[in-house]
Amino acid sequence: MAESPDLENMPSWDLERCRTILQANPNGRADWIAVARRGQNLLGIAVMHRLANDAYIYFVGVRPDVRGQRVAPALLTFLAERATADGCRCLKIDNMDSNVAALRVNERLGFGRKPGRIELRWAFDR
Repeated sequence: MAESPDLENMPSWDLERCRTILQANPNGRADWIAVARRGQNLLGIAVMHRLANDAYIYFVGVRPDVRGQRVAPALLTFLAERATADGCRCLKIDNMDSNVAALRVNERLGFGRKPGRIELRWAFDR
């Protein structure tokens, strides 16, 4: 689930990695891991945490062989409902502009682009 442009050169995500990250993150909650399954087969995972009054989805991954079957929208909708129930005012997600598929899914669900944020990176191998 780590071959999308947003996750290039990053380790693969699985349920155990999501749990480990949430346990180490004071803003994370174990009940904010959404898992899509068909029987015992994992189809996708999404992870969200809280930032002040907002919720932030920082990972969505769907197996390549089930993409296009509405798994990602179902995961995102589930987390949006959790965030709303918890009183969050806004749900945020970041995507690379090269990840056209994720941008398309997010825009169809009602996420709007918010100009004014610039990501700066320091390259250690220069």
